[in-house]
Amino acid sequence: INLDTGQRLAQFKQITAQNTRRRSYIRTINLTIELDPYSTKARAEFETSKEHHRNNKVFVTTIQSLFSILEPWPETESGICLSIQAQSPSDIITPQRSKEARRDPITDLRHRRFERSYLQFSEVYLEGLPAVRAITTLSLGHVGVKRLVLPASCALIASKLPRLQRVDLSLSDSEKRDKALRKQNRNGKSIIN
Repeated sequence: INLDTGQRLAQFKQITAQNTRRRSYIRTINLTIELDPYSTKARAEFETSKEHHRNNKVFVTTIQSLFSILEPWPETESGICLSIQAQSPSDIITPQRSKEARRDPITDLRHRRFERSYLQFSEVYLEGLPAVRAITTLSLGHVGVKRLVLPASCALIASKLPRLQRVDLSLSDSEKRDKALRKQNRNGKSIIN
């Protein structure tokens, strides 16, 4: 099952609540959290703290929604593989955008726009996050231009999956330009509340 919009998540909730037998057919859930789009002008600027806070809120709310849907699901022997990624529709680099960025790199930072904006799941939200026993494999992180997730946040999310047997994380700790950010990420300090 691919859940790539809020609308698809709502449909998923409705379909699996109406017919619980359908749950037994699901082995993989690919959740792509749709972050807020940004303007063409904003492509030339790093993500602001306001945008980052808003994206964190969408990230947390979507994960809470999915876990609430999956909480009552029964354990199955094989379990379910959950993949979580996040991306804004504006992050997608079309051939036209790529061509424009090569011509004038100052007007489009491309993936560098959000390279220092790690998505975060704070401990504050952990109490409201239900445990999900149906998930046995978690894949979390970025592929291509998907957004980075703070490593400590990955651990917090995984802590709510008591039957977890396998974890695949795509983490980045190569921030060389911003040593304070690198130290913050290594120490697991969350900056959202």
